[in-house]
Amino acid sequence: MKQFERDLYNEFSGQFMQPEITCKQVWFSVNDGEHFYPGDYFTKEEVEELHPDEEVEEEEGYGARLSASGYLDCTEWAVFDSQEEAAEYLMEMYGDNE
Repeated sequence: MKQFERDLYNEFSGQFMQPEITCKQVWFSVNDGEHFYPGDYFTKEEVEELHPDEEVEEEEGYGARLSASGYLDCTEWAVFDSQEEAAEYLMEMYGDNE
């Protein structure tokens, strides 16, 4: 287990919402990162249909969010160049421990 994985586990242990970090993949970014859509589930054309008046760009990275397994509750995706950056973002934005 990598250090950032241990840190995430310690930060979110016992919480309802749990961290989720994807493998490196293609994402479609709307308005320079305002929204992200995973390329595994959406095509660029589908995202452009959802956001007809907004700029959609393709990028590659690691997606990060909190999600409640078995429920529809989750935060918005954010995309990063590394898994470590993704973990740091989740701990800074949503972590409880100080």
